[in-house]
Amino acid sequence: MSGPTAAPLPEASADPGRAVPPSGAVTSGSTSASGAPGSATASAPGAVPPGTGGPSVVPAAFLGTWSGDMVTDKGLPGGTTTLTVRPAAIGQESTTSRNAVSGLLSISCEGAWTLKSASATKLVFQSRLVRSSIPGACTGGSNAETLTLQSDGTIRFASADPPAGNPAGTMRRAGGAGGADG
Repeated sequence: MSGPTAAPLPEASADPGRAVPPSGAVTSGSTSASGAPGSATASAPGAVPPGTGGPSVVPAAFLGTWSGDMVTDKGLPGGTTTLTVRPAAIGQESTTSRNAVSGLLSISCEGAWTLKSASATKLVFQSRLVRSSIPGACTGGSNAETLTLQSDGTIRFASADPPAGNPAGTMRRAGGAGGADG
């Protein structure tokens, strides 16, 4: 992270936790979603139709605060993303994200996520940008912010955000020791 990356334009991440500094170095920041919530599906028991605000379909293993360092598909650092996953029904916005990158330029992006689908081991969200510490440094969001529960109790995070380099990383429970039994 000591030097700028060769890029035609500053990259920003659509992932709630992805942003790229104007120097062209990829940074992470919260991002907003730009997809239609009508495409939400649920595969968890007790799932409710999109936007109905019914009972939570988020498995207990996902609930809580998670943190991890992100990397783009080009191997560039994407900052540290912190997520707080709360109970939600399909179509409900209840998960929040914060992505921070420090260096010559510090950038912070905060996002809000709407649950699109849920299963015992996978959650898919749509994200939208709520706040950017530097205007224009964070992308608007992504239609596919995916959290996949791993056997070691960690979560694999992946964002379908090509302009931001499709950031991804492994997240661990924040404020506690590693993973739980899977």
